[in-house]
Amino acid sequence: MAKTAAVKKKEKKYWRDYLYILPAVLFIGIFFITSIFYTLHLSFFEWDGFSEKIFVGLENYINLFQDKNFLISVMNTLIWVVCSMVTSVIVPLIIAIMVTRSSALKLFKNVFYFPTAISATVGGAIMATLLSTYGLPQIFAWFGHPELARDWLAIPYLNTFIMILT
Repeated sequence: MAKTAAVKKKEKKYWRDYLYILPAVLFIGIFFITSIFYTLHLSFFEWDGFSEKIFVGLENYINLFQDKNFLISVMNTLIWVVCSMVTSVIVPLIIAIMVTRSSALKLFKNVFYFPTAISATVGGAIMATLLSTYGLPQIFAWFGHPELARDWLAIPYLNTFIMILT
C-alpha cells in the first residue's frame, strides 16, 4: 500500500523533532556517561591526581566496605532517602485527602500551605537556632532539666532525623 504525501510529510516532521533533542542527548552521552566509566576505571587504581597511577584491583572496594564510617554513611543515606520519600509523598497525600474532605477547607488550605511558602533556608535557620545550645535546650535548663541543655544538632543519630524533620 503506497503512503500518501501527507503521511510522508508527517513522518518527516516526526523525525525532524528528534533533531531538537540531539544536542542534549550528545551532551549527556559525552560528558555524563563517559565520566561514569572513567570514574569506574579510576576506582581500580591508587592515584592522588598528580603522580603515576598504580593498579590495585579490588583493594579500594575491599577497604571501602571494611570502613566503619562508610557503612554508617550508607545507612544514614538509606534512612534519609526512605524518610524523605515518606515525608514528601505519603504525608502530603494524607494531608491533601484530609483537606479536601474537611468542612473548614479554607483554614486547612492556609495552615497546610504556609510551610511550603517558607523557603528551606529560612526553615533550616529557624531549626538551627531552636535546637542550638541557646534555643530550646536553654529553655529546658531554665525549667530544671540541665541534662537536656546541650547542642542537639551535635548528636549524630539525632541530627539525621532533625534534618529530615526540618
